[in-house]
Amino acid sequence: MPQQRVCQLEGFQPAEAALPTGGGPQNRSRAPGQQSLGTQGIAGVKTEGTREITTIPTGAIGNDSPILARREFWYSPQLGLNILSIREDPRFGTQKFELSDVVLGEPDPKLFSPPEGSKIIDLRSSEGKEAPQVPPNQ
Repeated sequence: MPQQRVCQLEGFQPAEAALPTGGGPQNRSRAPGQQSLGTQGIAGVKTEGTREITTIPTGAIGNDSPILARREFWYSPQLGLNILSIREDPRFGTQKFELSDVVLGEPDPKLFSPPEGSKIIDLRSSEGKEAPQVPPNQ
């Protein structure tokens, strides 16, 4: 509740289906139409490339010929995400998503500090007790 400067801490359990697609560890076994592109450094991070090629058969979506779509993912095991994703599909054109300005290391703790005068309520425990208030800066 930003207006009241109240933050509730709650537990989080992601659903299996919410995991990302692409070059991540959940896709290590290659499906038909997938090929490994090896490794390369992108934005100063080692990545593993995967290319997926999909063919939409004639008539499947009203098309009069097969449609070939290609997706390429460059996954960083170190960061646990795709650094570069390229999608080439004649229906949508070419789309490129690239992570940039990668800085390895710990971020400034101030980025995660609540604003002064904030109240934190920890709902992760069974009691739902309040954490101490953040005192105003002096």
